[in-house]
Amino acid sequence: MPLNRLQESADRINDFFIEALKAYIFKGDMAAAHAALTAATITASRQRASIVQFARAYTNDLQLVILKMNQADLRALADHLVTGVVQPGQELLSGTVGSRTQKLVTAIEEKNWGLLDAIRRRRELKAKDPEYARALASQDVTVFRRRYPDLP
Repeated sequence: MPLNRLQESADRINDFFIEALKAYIFKGDMAAAHAALTAATITASRQRASIVQFARAYTNDLQLVILKMNQADLRALADHLVTGVVQPGQELLSGTVGSRTQKLVTAIEEKNWGLLDAIRRRRELKAKDPEYARALASQDVTVFRRRYPDLP
């Protein structure tokens, strides 16, 4: 595979991870968390480290935005993050975002994922959510927007 095609493939895996991360953070979609983890496991260690760095930076930025939100905006965000919250607070929503991301980052950093791990993760994803598994195989990042049209 030519170098530019390898780079394009790596970029699409990064994009897939980002969209899966958003579906997990904003919708609590556990299958999307599994898809994000699977995407990370099929990457080389340097790309995986970059993915983790992005997830942390994205979460930190999002938490800063949450801390500056007014009550109406917090209510709208709470509808995406946490169900059943009467008075969403900045700390609760910021903590939800941070907790979800930290769980995913911890799973990614758990080990130095190899080829057999990637194969196993793909099989598990296929069992949990065949649509996400097909999307990852074809590097179709639009799958999350189709499922969640209001995903930020």
